[in-house]
Amino acid sequence: EATVASANLFRFFDDVDDPTTDTDDDTILTPQEYQLRLTKLSKYFREDLKSPLIISLQELENLKVIDDLAVKIAADGGPTYSTSLINGQDPGGIDVGFMYIGDTVTVNNVTQLGASEILSVNGFQLHDRPPLLMDASINMNNSTLNVHVLVVHMRSRGGIDDNDNRVKIKRFEQANSIAAMINQIQLDFPGEAVITLGDFNAFDFTDGYADVIGQITGTAVEEDNLYWQMPLFANSPLTQAVHTLMVDDQYSYVFQGSAQLLDNAILNDAALLITNQLQFARGQSDVNSEYSEQSSNSLRVSDHDGFVLFLSNDVIFTNGFE
Repeated sequence: EATVASANLFRFFDDVDDPTTDTDDDTILTPQEYQLRLTKLSKYFREDLKSPLIISLQELENLKVIDDLAVKIAADGGPTYSTSLINGQDPGGIDVGFMYIGDTVTVNNVTQLGASEILSVNGFQLHDRPPLLMDASINMNNSTLNVHVLVVHMRSRGGIDDNDNRVKIKRFEQANSIAAMINQIQLDFPGEAVITLGDFNAFDFTDGYADVIGQITGTAVEEDNLYWQMPLFANSPLTQAVHTLMVDDQYSYVFQGSAQLLDNAILNDAALLITNQLQFARGQSDVNSEYSEQSSNSLRVSDHDGFVLFLSNDVIFTNGFE
């Protein structure tokens, strides 16, 4: 099986003051704090996520932190990861990126999408953390599996009830933008697997203002939403991989005791046909934050649970699933 994962690393900053970032937002760890995070993250990727072939990452300061993590994983006996990150425009200084095992994964291209798109209400950038698209070939079972992995970290609900409606509209327009990206990838690579994953900062149902996931997948319903545009994939909806799990396992984040699904994977039909299963790695979102100080384990190194998609190019399906 090939494995593609997603992990939100909870503002993974290093111990260096970055002069390109606003000093009010730049998090600077002590050297000891930084080494602790590297130690715990190495355990997390090696022992919990089982060293996936491709890992999409959210909440990274820069390419340096991924490079340092890749070095630490290899030093601890894990695989050798290559890294990729293209700086975005988030005022808090966080970006999205990738790690991948170059011996098995051939990356043809990594492209930043949507960086120049504009929010309709104020002319500011629509995507603070523009999505990254990896076009890759995975060598497996003496054959090649072509995949297109789009990592996203979308606008949160913070400030959504403000009177200016900016947050509501931004989330809605981001969703339609992501759908358009997926559509273009399918046009560029017909019949090939497109996997969109990351931190969508949205439930898998409408919040009444906009159905962010539904606008992307094509399942949004007009009468349930204040903001509406006919979804691009309404006639052929995309699939949420998390819906293959039991209902009580469909969460990735815990807010004030409420389990929520914010981290997700959306599959086109070609990706669905090669997906065996999705599994979350627990030990983050529903673990006491005090464990974040323990170097002997990976517990609470993030506040989100990461997940792994297991892919195969020779799956036998019944009713669409293995």
